[in-house]
Amino acid sequence: MGLPGLHAWAIELRPGAFARPEDARRHARQQARALLCAQLAPVLGCAAQALAVSDTRGQPPRLVWRGPGHAPDALAGIGLSIAHAPGLSLVAWHAGGAVGVDVQALPPGADAAELRRTAALVLPPESVLALGQQAQTAPFFEAFCAQWAAHEARLKCLGQPLAEWHPALAAGLAGVCTAALVLPPWALSAGAAALAWRPGKLAA
Repeated sequence: MGLPGLHAWAIELRPGAFARPEDARRHARQQARALLCAQLAPVLGCAAQALAVSDTRGQPPRLVWRGPGHAPDALAGIGLSIAHAPGLSLVAWHAGGAVGVDVQALPPGADAAELRRTAALVLPPESVLALGQQAQTAPFFEAFCAQWAAHEARLKCLGQPLAEWHPALAAGLAGVCTAALVLPPWALSAGAAALAWRPGKLAA
């Protein structure tokens, strides 16, 4: 991602290397957090071992100081986000505050009519309208993944869980920018990915 202070990376995962799905998920979480620490260490002028990333269920990840002395002043202002899909993890950090990243893989055996009903419950009206203009072919499924990833990325940026759409969400979402992420060639089957951040808070 080419915006100052806003960064995102994809990590290739090999779930088949693990005997149990929970082991693969644990490995994915560890890899994502290790990459964030490695990328942020030079930015903060410290060793990667001095940093950790929280892993509390239901809460966005945050950077934790584990080093000697006082934490760098910039640490508290850095926003983090992590997303997972089969074979892929995405991580993002924002020097100017909150950030959200999401990747949406198409559910196996997905039915266009069922996805439209789900979209009507969860997505903003403009996203539902855009999907309504798509034929029930491959472009529809691609559009669904893109709209869903963008919505979840915005919610993560706001610190909000996924829930049924309510007009009260509109004001908060209006203050969040979203960009589609281009996945690397090895991850194209993962679906669609998006990054969200608040405008006017990008740092150099």
